[in-house]
Amino acid sequence: MLNLKPSATGVLICSAVLSGLFSGLLAGHHAHADELPEVDSGTLVANFTCDPATMELGPGNSLLSWRALNDDSLVLVAEGAPESNIVFDPSELGGLGSLVVDDRSGENRRLEGSLGGVSLSNATIFWVGYFSPGRDGSLGDGSGQYIYSLGIDGPGGSQLDNQIDDGRFEIFGGDGTQVGRDITYLNGHYSVWMSRFHAGPTIIGHESEANGFDLLVPADSTGYLAGDDHLVVFAYQNSSGNGSSGYNFVGNLHQLIVYDGLLDENDTTAINNFLRSKLLEEPPGPDPDADLVTRVVSISGVNGSSNPAPDIYFPYGDPELRGEATFVLNPNNSTMDWSIRLEDDRYLVTQAHMYNPHHKPNGDSIFCWGGRWSDHDFLVGAGFSLSSHNLQEMIDTPSMWTLVVHTEGGHFAVDEAGDLIPYDATIHETSVSGQVESGGRYNNRVPRRLDDRLLREKNPHSGHFGDAAFDAVYPDRNHFLREHSTTFPDAGGNQWIEFDPKAGRWVPSAYGGSRGLTNQDIDRTQYLFLRYDDQGPSWDYGGPEGAGGGVLMIPASCPSDFNGDGIVDVADLALLLRAWGSANGEYDIDEDGVVGGGDLGLVLGAWGDCL
Repeated sequence: MLNLKPSATGVLICSAVLSGLFSGLLAGHHAHADELPEVDSGTLVANFTCDPATMELGPGNSLLSWRALNDDSLVLVAEGAPESNIVFDPSELGGLGSLVVDDRSGENRRLEGSLGGVSLSNATIFWVGYFSPGRDGSLGDGSGQYIYSLGIDGPGGSQLDNQIDDGRFEIFGGDGTQVGRDITYLNGHYSVWMSRFHAGPTIIGHESEANGFDLLVPADSTGYLAGDDHLVVFAYQNSSGNGSSGYNFVGNLHQLIVYDGLLDENDTTAINNFLRSKLLEEPPGPDPDADLVTRVVSISGVNGSSNPAPDIYFPYGDPELRGEATFVLNPNNSTMDWSIRLEDDRYLVTQAHMYNPHHKPNGDSIFCWGGRWSDHDFLVGAGFSLSSHNLQEMIDTPSMWTLVVHTEGGHFAVDEAGDLIPYDATIHETSVSGQVESGGRYNNRVPRRLDDRLLREKNPHSGHFGDAAFDAVYPDRNHFLREHSTTFPDAGGNQWIEFDPKAGRWVPSAYGGSRGLTNQDIDRTQYLFLRYDDQGPSWDYGGPEGAGGGVLMIPASCPSDFNGDGIVDVADLALLLRAWGSANGEYDIDEDGVVGGGDLGLVLGAWGDCL
């Protein structure tokens, strides 16, 4: 299950504690920007604050440039137009002043400059101000509002972003966007924001909070490296946000502070307290957390009433494949915990995909997990970041989503009469979208001789086992044992050939002989083989067909979980035994009028996690 991360100070601060803190701090809100507390765990790089002595102003108090209070050589210069989109208002924040940014039409007015050659690896950034709703006054622009962007465009950059299409806090840095808490409750309220960016690799990931509340940014093991010292304020790093759908900011900013290093708990608290002393009122706290939502998949290898998934995903799946998957969705930060379990150890899972033809009718997956030759452990994860749109669909309309599991190996296809199907590239070498593919591209329908025991097809994009470079990337000590143990069956589980040690060759089995298979067929014919591992390059859409899968569903109730903790265990058994022999309907789950052996059997049969 998902757990709320502790805040950067080590605790989740409740409203009552914050209220008491503010009662002592607000009286001192006339503190001056040049009185930053000394810190030991980081080095101050830049302190940009709305002191008129550091600001070059144009007509109407438009900001033309902004010098760091601590270092005159650090200057942010205003770029883009019109100048009226960034204006200094000395009356804001009780006379301390703020920049009022109103780039609603997306002209991309911004501030840009260097941090003096300091290339940050670990960084801690604070700012005082607030977001306002989007450029058209709503939350529907479909683009983020960037308060700052540090580093370079792409994976080397890092942006703190209020994504205005859903109001959620976001960080970009290291490896894609990390979606945190909904922060619309802070729109228009001066607040103290803090983010720590960890250099990679890291198991911690980036951390962010607002007014002491954790913003629930999921972990990112890649980490962050700025790459250079370029700082952009009020826009995205590449400054390409021109137009109404650009990345421009709407809101107020009083102060922006950049530290080199990860400030520890004591130093973070000192800076937070100092900045909070400038606020005129206590900002609101977040809404109570929404309940976690569980969705499940009953995994099988065939379509039918028990598995209504579109048969495009595993039309020739393995009929013996069984398993289950559990997805725990967190609406508070758009993350998902997941666990995928198969019942039979013969199946070594290589990948798992989630598909939604509504979004990608060409057959490409929406997201996937794992990699080639992973074992079962990769199918358990926590904090997987989702777009809020996808998460809401999985909650509201789970039947739109299909899980597909891929395993190593596969089987030969058969026709309606049960006969093997000779491979025909003009028919079988096609993508899910119906486009004919070239012979150098790969999907799940491949040619194979009956005596070919290779678990994987050779892929020009990734190599194959036996190649030193490939083996170094995908080690698997049991691979060759599995590869040489037997040949592949057909879709019905039938073996068409067997090894004759006297002849030193593969010959038709009794089953194959009964179907008319000859030695010549074995030697000369390639048959249509359904591979359970989707190894094609992403542009192939080359057949999502897997060993099995299923449709996302709302879990059935778990009547044996008497105490409602999500698991049937000794605690529930104890409750049942206390009610033994009674007519207590809560524990009479077989509804025969008495708590007894039938109910005990149901409890033991449901033992373990509830789905």
